Amino acid sequence: MAINGDDVIARLERVENKVDALDKKVDTLDKKVDTVDKKVDTLDRKVDAVDGKVDAVDKRVDELANATKIQFERVREDLKKLGEGYEQGLKQIARQIKSLGKEWSDKWTPHDMAIKDHGKRISALEQRQK
Repeated sequence: MAINGDDVIARLERVENKVDALDKKVDTLDKKVDTVDKKVDTLDRKVDAVDGKVDAVDKRVDELANATKIQFERVREDLKKLGEGYEQGLKQIARQIKSLGKEWSDKWTPHDMAIKDHGKRISALEQRQK
């Protein structure tokens, strides 16, 4: 098998053309990888920014939860004080009603007894007249 110079040159040109085409594909692929890398970097920065915002929101939610808990404790204490005040008010009203009942009884008992006594006297007088 004899190697012809023209065949070798033709083969080399084909190999060179294939290498050039492969080089272009590698360059295109390299550009695409650079573009993807830039997009990944941009996405990474955006994720970091969102992560910072999420951390800030998480902190704020914790602060609000603590503030809400404190407010509920204050409301609970206020309701307890209100209930205690209401209870004391009711006890005071009950004492006043009891005192008023005693005063009423003290005032009207002699009157009631006098009325009953008058009733007996009238009945006795009526029986004498018969």
